[in-house]
Parts: sequence; structure tokens; C-alpha cells
Amino acid sequence: MSMDDALRLGCLNPARVMGIEHQKGSLSEGKDADFVVINEDYVAQSTYVEGILAFNGESVASIGNPDFTKRLIEEA
Repeated sequence: MSMDDALRLGCLNPARVMGIEHQKGSLSEGKDADFVVINEDYVAQSTYVEGILAFNGESVASIGNPDFTKRLIEEA
């Protein structure tokens, strides 16, 4: 399976099924900018939620982004 097909099956199609494709499922202007950066071995290196770094797998000390965590708590 190509990467394009895998991304469509794992991102855009679920967003369409849930009726939120206007907000999630792909990267384009006006959408949430939720995405994962992977390396050539498909291992997650970092995760962004609404364009904000939420996880950085390169350093144990930087796993949690305090600004992101604070925002999650404030919005709960």
C-alpha cells in the first residue's frame, strides 16, 4: 500500500465518516493541524495538536510540552 493510500485510509476517511473533514483529516489552511512526524522507519518523532508540539520523542526530558499541557487543563 502506498503512503498516500495509507494516509487517506487512516486520516481523511475516518474524518469523513465522523463528519469532521472540514476540521481534521488533512493538512490545509483553516484545519486543526494535528499531525505526527515520522522517520524513515515509520517511528513517531513528534506529535503536533492544533499546530502545537505535544510530544517530542527525541528526548525523554522534552516528552511533555508544558504549554500544551496547561492549555489542555484550562480547556477541560
